[in-house]
Amino acid sequence: MRIIYFSIFIMWVGALSIIYIEGKSNVEDSLISSLKDNEREVSQLLEIAIAYNESTKEQLIANLLLNFENKVHPLTSQLNDYPEIASYGLEGNETIDGEPYKANLTGIGSLSEVTIETLHEINAALALNLSTAVENKNTQFLWAYYTSKNGFMLLAPRVGM
Repeated sequence: MRIIYFSIFIMWVGALSIIYIEGKSNVEDSLISSLKDNEREVSQLLEIAIAYNESTKEQLIANLLLNFENKVHPLTSQLNDYPEIASYGLEGNETIDGEPYKANLTGIGSLSEVTIETLHEINAALALNLSTAVENKNTQFLWAYYTSKNGFMLLAPRVGM
């Protein structure tokens, strides 16, 4: 009789051990899967932060250079009127220092009616570095833009008129 109880006890301990080992394995697998998901999310957030940081650095450098040189953005003089669609803007194929400009500016109305205040804002908007986030293909950003209450918009990546 003792042998039967002892056998049942051994089988019970064995079954509990198997259940414990399987449960522990399932918990470990679940934890590893969760950690991998978190790792992907953190990696994406870091890529976005790095792109933003790089964009901010480039923007500060561009702002300082424009300020020190006390001049307008080179593309300000390339704005065109499009009276047939009552707008003004860049054509979309402009270059700066031989490199294509990666954004496009379009405004409502006639270029001759644009105020000095709006021209200053256009100059500042053209200096914005909206394209860094767009260039980083691993981020969630596809478009970047600046809209003004003065009736114009800067959009990256560029699109032609």
